[in-house]
Amino acid sequence: MYSDWQLNLIRNALRMYKECERREDGKAYSWQDIHAAIADYTGYEISESQKLGAESIRKFVEGEPRKGGWRHFSKPDWVPYSVEFLTHDDVLVLTEDELDGYVNDLKAAAFLTDYLYGDRFYKTTVGTKSGSYIAKTEEKFDFVAIDLSLEGCVNPYIYEISLIENYYSRDSSERYEKWTDKEKQDERLSYFMSSGWAVHTPEDELIVYLKTADGVNETLYTATLFGDGGLLKKLPDEFVLVKAKSGHSISHYKREEKKYEGCNFTVMFTSSIHEQILLFSMVLPSNVSVIGE
Repeated sequence: MYSDWQLNLIRNALRMYKECERREDGKAYSWQDIHAAIADYTGYEISESQKLGAESIRKFVEGEPRKGGWRHFSKPDWVPYSVEFLTHDDVLVLTEDELDGYVNDLKAAAFLTDYLYGDRFYKTTVGTKSGSYIAKTEEKFDFVAIDLSLEGCVNPYIYEISLIENYYSRDSSERYEKWTDKEKQDERLSYFMSSGWAVHTPEDELIVYLKTADGVNETLYTATLFGDGGLLKKLPDEFVLVKAKSGHSISHYKREEKKYEGCNFTVMFTSSIHEQILLFSMVLPSNVSVIGE
């Protein structure tokens, strides 16, 4: 028996297959086509009727509207056959590792998108997208080149993310663009790595949650729209991230006591906000810094 988050992952995979794959004649798959494909790959007929079988798949993926604006999602007994189809070597929209390991890495992200999007999530037509970005900034004593990688997931609003902060001497900014990957590696003074996940919200913001190798949590938010107000068909060429907290730059923050309606509380604010704003520009994978041993 599959858990709710696994069922949502399977629904996302079926939706992605329908929206992103194409038949031999170039047309998009219909639910009837998917019904036939499951039968071809597994030998299992969801229904003797193509029409009824297609409708059963559609209701499983999109849910059935109910009074009050909510949707009912069924758990039909044919779901294991849809998994067999989706994980087939010739299809491979979903892997067994994703289905088994999703709980550890991306479960929170999946629950967040379900909460933020509600029923709108099940009407999306976006597909998996990935991209590499770089941001450059100058701190008091260092020049920093930050490599960021976004890897799309089966859930179209979730990205697995990795971030590498490469630190160089303050006078390296003008020479950096001319360096080879090996020179960038040789000239680097230090680097910090973090990884996590990001969620693209209905308001076209990207919320990033990272954890460094030594266990420090970081949160970043987009200060510019991540999309164009509609469905994101491709990743933006540029976007701005603002650090909500920085484990490596905590000295930029100060604590100050505030009083509000008789209640005392402590706030933390940045004294150098410009040092917490990062402009990321898309780059070719070959231009991303190489991390050595």
